[in-house]
Amino acid sequence: MKKIEKYFYSKRLISICTSNFKVLESVFRYFKEKDTYFLIESTSNQVNQFGGYTGLKPKDFVYKINNLSQKFSFNKFFIGLDHGGTYPWRNLEISSAMQNAKTLIKESVESGYRKIHLDASYPLRGELSLSIEEIVKREVELLIIAEETAQNYNMNPIYVIGTDVPRPGGNISEKPKVTPNSEIYEMIDAFKKELSKNSLDKVWDRIVAIVVNLGIEFGDENIYEYSSEETKELITVLDSNKDLVFEAHSTDYQPLKSLKEMAKNGVGIFKVGPALTFAYRSALFSLAHIEKILFKNSTSNFIETLFSLLKEDNRFYKEYYGENIDINKVVFSFLDRWRYYYENEKIQNSLKMMFKNFEDKNIPLPLIYEYFPDQFEKVQEKFLKPIMEDLIFGRIQDVLDKYYKSLYEEVNLL
Repeated sequence: MKKIEKYFYSKRLISICTSNFKVLESVFRYFKEKDTYFLIESTSNQVNQFGGYTGLKPKDFVYKINNLSQKFSFNKFFIGLDHGGTYPWRNLEISSAMQNAKTLIKESVESGYRKIHLDASYPLRGELSLSIEEIVKREVELLIIAEETAQNYNMNPIYVIGTDVPRPGGNISEKPKVTPNSEIYEMIDAFKKELSKNSLDKVWDRIVAIVVNLGIEFGDENIYEYSSEETKELITVLDSNKDLVFEAHSTDYQPLKSLKEMAKNGVGIFKVGPALTFAYRSALFSLAHIEKILFKNSTSNFIETLFSLLKEDNRFYKEYYGENIDINKVVFSFLDRWRYYYENEKIQNSLKMMFKNFEDKNIPLPLIYEYFPDQFEKVQEKFLKPIMEDLIFGRIQDVLDKYYKSLYEEVNLL
């Protein structure tokens, strides 16, 4: 346990929030090359006791992650639960929603999740809003389940808390407001009192981060960038809470300069997800164009398959775009809603054909220069091979590089 606490307290961590295992292959490769610890987190709507939108339960997710770990012979990672609480069941009554959340927490800890983001910040059926005290009381109820379960496995989970939590997966609303200092102080005080009431005072030492709203977000076509000026009051909270860091959600698509500023201003856990699957989809589209040139009529038609599926099934984007929408707007969006369709049989069959076409195939350099210009020089310098797998990795590498440079190279925490 001391090793886990060491990396949460003394090192910054990049948190990978995706359940796409082709993306995660590139992630493992990246961090193995860097020889650096990282977090892998599943959100409560991706993976839960009912299967989530991926069809995976916590034990399934851990099993697949451990298989990747063996494949890459690399085990410097922790598995965590993001938005561990009532979010997937926010349309249910409080008793049902909380029971589902407690079951999720229990199964996650049983499966080997070591870091739990406790999140009961969303109003449930019949609730217009929640007070900080109500949120904290529910989060401590979930923490108690985690603690009781962990005792059976000789574990001491690490926790992240918060009452002003950005919505999972991005938001298309206006620029969010920075969390007021007063709310954080009130939350910390309420949390300590609730822990004490349940004889869990010592657990506070394992609460390592607070989720706050940093005024950043991404929507369909817009990105709200970080501003040090807007958060100059917020960061003073850490002066009197030196064992805590901020956990930043919705950091996807932030420029390098913003990530560097956040790292300097107390953000210790950076979460990224949609930007990774966006990069993966972008690489697949580039490969689909190359495929049509190299293989003529024997192609996967991946682009056509994805567009057709999105036209047929709007379950995962109608909340954002409505019923009648140009599919281009869904595909080429920072919200990256296509990722919810990745496990669909039509998509998987299409990709199997693409991967088979490119198997053991060196892609001509002019086509790499045309469709993967940012990776071309790395191919020339032999850092990447001119093959499909490396070109996909190169796109995802570009996203991760920003975080690595911000967290490790700039603040010299390695």
